[in-house]
Amino acid sequence: TRFIRDLRKDLFDKIQLISMKSFSRRTSGEIIRRLSEDARVLQNFMTGNGRQMILNVAALMVLAIIMFVTNWRLALMVVIPLPVAGWAAQKIMKRIGAGYQRWWRKTCDSSKYLNDVISGTKVVKSYGSEEREIERYKGISYKVSKNLERAECTWYLLYPIMRYILAVGEMLMLYFGASYVMGMTITLGEFVQFTGYASMMYGPVYWLIQLPRTLTQAMVSAGKVFEILDEPIDLSESENALKCDIEGNITFENVSFGYTAYNPVLKNISFEIKQGEMIGLVGHSGVGKSTLINLVMRLYDPTYGSIKIDGTDLREMSSESLHSRLGVVLQETFLFNGTVMENIAYSKPDATFEEIIAAAKIADCHDFITRLPDGYNTYVGEKGY
Repeated sequence: TRFIRDLRKDLFDKIQLISMKSFSRRTSGEIIRRLSEDARVLQNFMTGNGRQMILNVAALMVLAIIMFVTNWRLALMVVIPLPVAGWAAQKIMKRIGAGYQRWWRKTCDSSKYLNDVISGTKVVKSYGSEEREIERYKGISYKVSKNLERAECTWYLLYPIMRYILAVGEMLMLYFGASYVMGMTITLGEFVQFTGYASMMYGPVYWLIQLPRTLTQAMVSAGKVFEILDEPIDLSESENALKCDIEGNITFENVSFGYTAYNPVLKNISFEIKQGEMIGLVGHSGVGKSTLINLVMRLYDPTYGSIKIDGTDLREMSSESLHSRLGVVLQETFLFNGTVMENIAYSKPDATFEEIIAAAKIADCHDFITRLPDGYNTYVGEKGY
């Protein structure tokens, strides 16, 4: 449980550190699934199957030693099918692994859809689209269940083959054991004793050959979790990052940038903004106005060229030094669960109440806030609804 707690923490920490470029490749529903559901799958495997696997492997080894000491010839008959069963299990894991991957992608589609519809409930109800959304979700749920059904059916169709392979070992043991008894090589009591050991051994063996199904599910979830944990941070900060007192002179020098390498948004842009100047960027949708702001905030690094503030390249400046001196009003206003006061103080959690009021007055919202039921302590729900 502590391991999964630490894994979730490391995963959340890494999500905070990856760039917007990495973040935009995945939906919110997909990231939430990795943090919650995939971590839960790993936890269940470790606390349930992992524990049983240790016990059964230990039992298997001890019983195998006892059987070889008792009668190595009969023991050999019992263990001969084990490598074949292991090879078959490996092939089955590859087969059902692809199925569980498809099922994982469909569950991500379901999470993405739920995130959209629940966030946009007001729009859905405004246009009377409830029945249409119900039908859409029914179709998505069908695809999720169908992909899981295919993976599960593949397993349950192939599993009896492994059982049959292991049964060959039992048949060989009984055939040659009976021959040894008839030939007076061993006594009937010794043979009964040996079959008792063999039956005890096949319990762990039959459990272990069922392991590929749960192991494959755990491996798919582990792959998705460690895909993020192992992802390189493309907006890394140098060890000797500079902490600067920003005055506000911004320079773009031959800056080019694209969210994808083959489709640049900005090409060879150069300009300078002096401290205290008020600048308006005008143009139709998609020409790169918001991209320029994103680059100044260093949510992305330019593909070519450099952006400097007061003569210092943003890549040489510490993230804390830059972002603690930036103020931004985004196109889409976002409010967190909490009070009005907590939302205003988000960028400076240790701000005094007087500083919060001063900021509200500068933004011309102090009078509006004081008219709320609890003033600055009024609770605003998700997104301010």
